[in-house]
Amino acid sequence: MSYQKTVSLNDHEALMKLDKRTGEIAEVKSVGGNPNASYHISRTKFKKVYQPAMSFLSRHLTNEELGLVYKMIEKAKPYSNSLNPFNNETSLRTLEEHFGVSKNKVKRMLDRLFNMGVYGKFELVEENKEYTKYWILNPYIAFNGKTIDKGIQDLFSRTDIAKIVLGS
Repeated sequence: MSYQKTVSLNDHEALMKLDKRTGEIAEVKSVGGNPNASYHISRTKFKKVYQPAMSFLSRHLTNEELGLVYKMIEKAKPYSNSLNPFNNETSLRTLEEHFGVSKNKVKRMLDRLFNMGVYGKFELVEENKEYTKYWILNPYIAFNGKTIDKGIQDLFSRTDIAKIVLGS
């Protein structure tokens, strides 16, 4: 059995269909629309960056600090936004090498970004596993993958950045 339905979408929206048997999700190609528009390859890796958050950050950060945020976006792990192996015990030399900021500035800049809610510091102890500490990029700035863990999203839900993105 097949169904046909007409749907209106905004420029930034896409219609998806779900195969209930396999769980596969596929984009529905539109008929008509803009003949000059092309579809991105659906299986490519991408990072979603929220424009309202980046606009806010670009107004409140120096270009060098904003560059550090972009490096964090680049290094964020899929689905968790973890910046692992970075944490408070990472040496200044290592941070300098990875983020391209002099070791004399990187600590001050990271402290400022932390206080603005750009990233969080996470500690976890799991049964039969090593105690771990790492940083997580605020998913209301950007995230890597198609989904983000709800618990991580909730960690940042009360930041100023989240309020800007959510419009509250």
